[in-house]
Amino acid sequence: MKKEKLKNKLKNQKGITAADAVIAMLIILTTVGVISMVYVNLTMNTAEIERKAGATRIATNIIENIGQVYYSEIGTKLDLLSDSGIATKVDNTYTIPGATDAKVFETTIPKGYTCEISVENPNPSYDIVKKITVKVSYKVNNMPKEVALSKVVEKEIIRECNSPNFADEYIRQMVGGETDYIMASNTAGSVQPGVKIIFPISYNQQIGKYQLVDVSDNPVWYSYSNKNWARVLVLESDAYQTYVDSANQTINDNTILQDSEKSYVWIPRFGVENGQESFGGTYFKYKKTNLPILNSYDENTNHVSDYINPGVAFAWGTRGISFENDNHVTGKWVLVGSLNTVGTDGYYLNHSQYGPLIQK
Repeated sequence: MKKEKLKNKLKNQKGITAADAVIAMLIILTTVGVISMVYVNLTMNTAEIERKAGATRIATNIIENIGQVYYSEIGTKLDLLSDSGIATKVDNTYTIPGATDAKVFETTIPKGYTCEISVENPNPSYDIVKKITVKVSYKVNNMPKEVALSKVVEKEIIRECNSPNFADEYIRQMVGGETDYIMASNTAGSVQPGVKIIFPISYNQQIGKYQLVDVSDNPVWYSYSNKNWARVLVLESDAYQTYVDSANQTINDNTILQDSEKSYVWIPRFGVENGQESFGGTYFKYKKTNLPILNSYDENTNHVSDYINPGVAFAWGTRGISFENDNHVTGKWVLVGSLNTVGTDGYYLNHSQYGPLIQK
């Protein structure tokens, strides 16, 4: 009986029908299609991310490097790109195609990218600020894409010389490598033993005393043209209590100004014109460069030389900070006592048209 049932059941199984085959094929094709679409989308997204990252890197590098160029040289460097055929200039926009051998503000533009640099002067009557826009365009799957970055560049404010620097690396010139220190404007009347106090001072004509200067609120508290240099006292807590009137933040005893271990002056970066004696021919240098600052005392204005080539027309002698094998400083702090040591930077500046340092 059981064998008969089994035979009947087998007879009723007709195998795979055409409908079954069609349904199976549709399922397979749908699955393959979905996987293919996912793969294509992932590939396109990956390509777009990589291309956008490349465009962003190019724009960022150019923007940052433009910020390192002197204000007056930005237009000159862009015009040079146009004159040399690297860029095409239309109005104030410079277009640079990719795959050129030349660098644009120290940045290579690879094949497949196009860079546009636009310069906008909001107020042509006063050339003191420019808006720089860098646009890098590219394609992904024949679809145009772009990345654009902008930066406002201000004309440099040129003072008489490099301002006194109170960054840690400069203060260490006075206090050494391991000593703790604090600016006098932050003492609030009490200092822990062993902590040195950085005490910037300026002579107050009205009260006839040297007084603490809060350099953050008073950026111009010196005048080298008037032989009144930036000065700092480096005091420990006991000397602070002895020589300083904490209530008025004034110096009670000027003998501390001559202390060989406590009294410092700022020597801005400078150089002496080749062939000159120690008197005269001395020029302050702009920031960390060898460009001289031409001080115009009659008009009370200063500007960086844009017509003197320091390496050719204006040769520097062997006097000045840049010739002590350190081209990465804007100046340095030296002890007042070292101004009399022949052959030092302090000695030469003190024996120039900016000296001798006035001692009250």
